[in-house]
Amino acid sequence: MMLLYYFNQLSFKVKYQYTKEFGRLIAYRDEEKQKINLYYVGQFFVEVWYDPETNLLTDIKSFKNATSLEPYLGEINISSVFVN
Repeated sequence: MMLLYYFNQLSFKVKYQYTKEFGRLIAYRDEEKQKINLYYVGQFFVEVWYDPETNLLTDIKSFKNATSLEPYLGEINISSVFVN
């Protein structure tokens, strides 16, 4: 299981590949012209930002703090986090 510090050192492409392979999608939201998927990857969360107009990933943000989960409180489903 990767630590947040090491994840943050990865390239954009490798962060995305790691998130898709090891992450569990637990929520999503729309913000302005972006679609954001929230993944749980073991010890931290990862947001993958996507622009549907350009069909490109625009950002990958990782965090551990609960404050960053506030935009998802109405939609979050953490049941998959507890499945082995």
